[in-house]
Amino acid sequence: MDLEGKINKAKKIFKQDERTKRIALTAITSALSRVLSILVPLIIVRIAIERLGAETYGLWMTVTAFFSLFTFADLGLGSGLQTKLSRLHGSKDNREAQMLISSSLMVLTVVASVILLVFCLLFSEVNWIKVMNAESEQTITVVATVVLAVVLSKIANVPLGLVQRTQYGFQEGYISNIWNGASSILSLIIVYLLAQLSIAPIWIIWGSSFAPVFVAAVNHFAYFNIQHPEIKPRLLLFRRNEAFNILNIGFQFMILSILTTIGLSMDSYIIAQTSSLENVTPYSIGYRIAMVMGAATIMLSTPLWAANGEALSKKDFSWVRKTTKKMSRMSLGVTLLGSIIFLVFGSHLIDLWLNNNVKIPFLLMAGLLLMQIVQSFISPYFMVLNGAGIVKKQIILFSIYTPVSLCIKYYLSIQFGFLVVPWIGVILYTLLIALPTYILAKKVYTDIK
Repeated sequence: MDLEGKINKAKKIFKQDERTKRIALTAITSALSRVLSILVPLIIVRIAIERLGAETYGLWMTVTAFFSLFTFADLGLGSGLQTKLSRLHGSKDNREAQMLISSSLMVLTVVASVILLVFCLLFSEVNWIKVMNAESEQTITVVATVVLAVVLSKIANVPLGLVQRTQYGFQEGYISNIWNGASSILSLIIVYLLAQLSIAPIWIIWGSSFAPVFVAAVNHFAYFNIQHPEIKPRLLLFRRNEAFNILNIGFQFMILSILTTIGLSMDSYIIAQTSSLENVTPYSIGYRIAMVMGAATIMLSTPLWAANGEALSKKDFSWVRKTTKKMSRMSLGVTLLGSIIFLVFGSHLIDLWLNNNVKIPFLLMAGLLLMQIVQSFISPYFMVLNGAGIVKKQIILFSIYTPVSLCIKYYLSIQFGFLVVPWIGVILYTLLIALPTYILAKKVYTDIK
């Protein structure tokens, strides 16, 4: 091998090591952030139930689930920007990155303004009592206020959330994770302090909803003004063509986001409609606990999107293949072990923590944990598809899964009770999503060898 060849090989190895280090750092901070984002709400549950009551807390969770569709409010621009920036990473083309970020932020600001205007026009016209199935006098009184708190905070996060996509696109997800952890801690502090004051309990919901908005605003300012002023978004750098190019990529992710959000995040609303708001509480608490067990999925998979985008653009296919298999096995092992331990010992800890105010049935908890186990295995393979630009096939899969699962969940929940909801979800997810995704990823591996 000549000198130039050795130098190029050394550069490639160094780049792989640097990529791996960023994945490791992002994975570690992601795990800590994820654990905080789950454990803090569990702590808040005890405070909230004591001050709000189980039914009002269930209403809060139902409203949050109902408006989880705000995930796609950015029109896919966030995902499109992340994909574009991941391919720019390493080229040091700060001017191009700044134009992409500026164009995306301007569009998202307009989108948020339009959503706010439409919501204000429709708010008083919608019968929120009927939509949220509020029955008691307590929930009927506060339902509109809860909707207002949840929706306004989500609208504010539409443009502010772009900074996290930028950080992940540049493989600096660890910065985003640190801020997310700070958001969870701030939420806990605010809820605790408000619970000690002699004010209306509804302010707990307002404080918890807007704590992440405040942290996102500080993150946005710090990242673009202090850490990376060279890519700070500017109005004069808005380029319509750049915005359309990102939208072209992002639109597919938006459709996918809509389908996945509806298919995976509407169980609380289904239970509220087929059972009662009171049953939403044990489900939502169990769901949050299951997400703690699935922290390894987020920890190991999230950094792979940007890393895969960079690696595939440089035709480093071997690294993608080996890393995906390793991350899938690690994620599955951690999630499976944590789930088994919790099923054996966890129920007593939850009873102790909640003073036996809320009981989480074993069958419900087992179904929720099994979904996390399946997702932990398949999540790294999704990152391969995203990095390879294979989005349309994912859309087809979720176009089948989402309506089928919702209909069957709704019908069987009426027939057999809300405990069947997570089991229907995991069975259909395995057959209609996980297995086809694994096959598609294997095909990519075969094609790029």
